[in-house]
Amino acid sequence: MTPEEYLAVPLAFTVEPVEGPDGRWRFRASYLELVGCSVESPLLTEAMYQLDRRRAAITIDLLARNQVPPCPRPPVPFGIFEAREIIESLGASGGSR
Repeated sequence: MTPEEYLAVPLAFTVEPVEGPDGRWRFRASYLELVGCSVESPLLTEAMYQLDRRRAAITIDLLARNQVPPCPRPPVPFGIFEAREIIESLGASGGSR
């Protein structure tokens, strides 16, 4: 499978409000089936954006180390184009934002 196909696999995720150390509420978004794939942000939309970028970075890293990312279900064909855009944007920023 290609990196785009791995990123088009729908994974289970959660989003929950959490109180930060400063007392302000934030959103924690996590992919349950991908170890270490969790982010926090004060904005829900930003948390989801960061989560997808984190997933892409972890997936690319796993593939670079000849490890197989989780694939609990088949890729969704229409998600491959969006996955390609995410991967291309990581190349320009080195995987961080």
